[in-house]
Amino acid sequence: MRTVTIERKESPLGQPVACKVLADERPIGELKAEESKKSYPISKGEHAIQVQIEGADGRLYRSNSYFATGGASFALYLTISGTKLTLVYDK
Repeated sequence: MRTVTIERKESPLGQPVACKVLADERPIGELKAEESKKSYPISKGEHAIQVQIEGADGRLYRSNSYFATGGASFALYLTISGTKLTLVYDK
């Protein structure tokens, strides 16, 4: 078992919002609005990691996908600007 850590970065637009963390289009957890960092367990296989929010208009918005292919744990940085969600991997 390994983990993916999502860390929220400062947002140029709006307040922090709750978002779902997805692996292969399935929810694996939630990053609450008051949380700045959280880890989620995933298997050692290949996964497509995304983050999803629900906008004020009721529509669902998703981030870009990060493709996790190795066996080690990793961290992703999340920036939300309006309805634009961006996940970035930084060593």
